[in-house]
Amino acid sequence: MSFLPADTTCIITFETRGRLRASFAGLVCAALLAVASPGAGAADYSVAYNPYGGVDWATTLRCQSQHHDHAESYGRITALDAAGYCAVTFMTYSGRFRPSNLSEWNAAGNPNPDPGKPVDFGPPRRWPPEDFGAPQLPLTNLKFYLPGAEEIGLYATGSYGQHVQSTFLTTYIEGAGCLTCGIGGIPVVGNTPAMPPSQVHASIQELIDRVVENGGHATINHPAGASSAYMQYSGLGSVEMFNNYHRNADDFAGNDAYSNQMMAIWDHLLEHKSPRIWGVASNDWFSAWTPLGQTYSPTQFGPVTPQNRDRGKLQVLLPSYDLESYRAAFEAGAFFAIVEDNAIKAAYPIVTNVAVGFDRITISTAIGTESIRWIGNGSVLAYTPTLVLDGLPDGLVYVRAEISDGEGRTVYTQPFSLGDPLPPPPGPPIPAMSRGALACLALLLLAAVSLRSAWIDRSA
Repeated sequence: MSFLPADTTCIITFETRGRLRASFAGLVCAALLAVASPGAGAADYSVAYNPYGGVDWATTLRCQSQHHDHAESYGRITALDAAGYCAVTFMTYSGRFRPSNLSEWNAAGNPNPDPGKPVDFGPPRRWPPEDFGAPQLPLTNLKFYLPGAEEIGLYATGSYGQHVQSTFLTTYIEGAGCLTCGIGGIPVVGNTPAMPPSQVHASIQELIDRVVENGGHATINHPAGASSAYMQYSGLGSVEMFNNYHRNADDFAGNDAYSNQMMAIWDHLLEHKSPRIWGVASNDWFSAWTPLGQTYSPTQFGPVTPQNRDRGKLQVLLPSYDLESYRAAFEAGAFFAIVEDNAIKAAYPIVTNVAVGFDRITISTAIGTESIRWIGNGSVLAYTPTLVLDGLPDGLVYVRAEISDGEGRTVYTQPFSLGDPLPPPPGPPIPAMSRGALACLALLLLAAVSLRSAWIDRSA
């Protein structure tokens, strides 16, 4: 923050018995501005929204969770419990209902799949999970289930469209199909006659709208391509910034192309759309339940290993283990996205405090030796536990931190929205020498030099 108003004019003159007049306007102003003001292209900020502002760090519960990994069976759920998960989604694809036997479905009068049994690739909503074969909770680590599914848009063009995770949604919705398009040579049914318009979507935007209108939270799953392509959508609560299925595809290809796209899309949306779109990490099909040694496709993936499965997850900070508290914390952004690229899991850095002051953010961890990198508007700002919000690049909308242990495990904070700088808090002066004190010292030194020069001239 600057100690001088923008329109300040400095005219400081010293006179010695009328023989010498030395104006130090330019020199003194330069000294003051150099010490007290941000550099060119720099600005000062405060935190306008802190996603961890409601966390009681002394009592918070840390819930490792998974939103998107197709854990749709008893065995997959128990595998997630053994991996230390506290909350998971009993989920599969949804919204692309297609009977296994089209003629039988037609003969039955095209029944609404909502109360029916799951068939083929797009079953109806399955909530509560215990009614559909999921184990009763709690288990050793699992405390509760999360509603949701991976929604598929099936539209008149025959396109599947963007996948959207419908976290917290318990109502079945489906894409508007067509009878003549066909997918893989199989006729695609139209929407069931009993399906109300509030449960049907004919575009990606309508899909997001239906998720939100029916009580869910919309997450764009595995986004790809141009970052600007996602600017058209409204109502997004979050986007995947890491997806382990596509990370494994990148590994097989020997590059980071897809993974880098997802991170770039998140940063682009934060900067240009809203700094309160949360970033989510998921396992998709490469989860804790995925059999070791399995290869989905020899032309796309290598075999599943202890290191490359179960890499993407969340840690949500809760006051209590229940769905209501979980949703409130998640939608407030009080969670971390986690990537564990290491064979040893559940060993990521533990954040013990996020302290937000009037001009800085400080992150503390249990070990305290991790590398902390700060990102703002998609660019690296600093490597330090404390980010001072003065003198940062002009035009920043948000900052976020990445905490890494140097062994493949990284914890990603949610973004802190930035605003104009705040006035210093009231209280006694801080004894450390501030920039204002340095500016005063510079003035005194300049005055002393001036008087000494004048004295020498007078003596001469």
